[in-house]
Amino acid sequence: AIIDFHILDLLTKFNLIEKPKTLTKTKYLEIEELLEKIAEGLNLNLAELDLYMWYMETGKILK
Repeated sequence: AIIDFHILDLLTKFNLIEKPKTLTKTKYLEIEELLEKIAEGLNLNLAELDLYMWYMETGKILK
């Protein structure tokens, strides 16, 4: 998964992570694992979760 700023912002907003000052490889992998667990719990793949999170953050759906 590619972890964009909108994902970090949303995870921070919902207190799922503390926004990292820098995104180390270890921190990136931790966040990726969290996203995989969230996606699994919602029965979504990571691309679908990313689209949904983008919608939550912006109110827009992009094709």
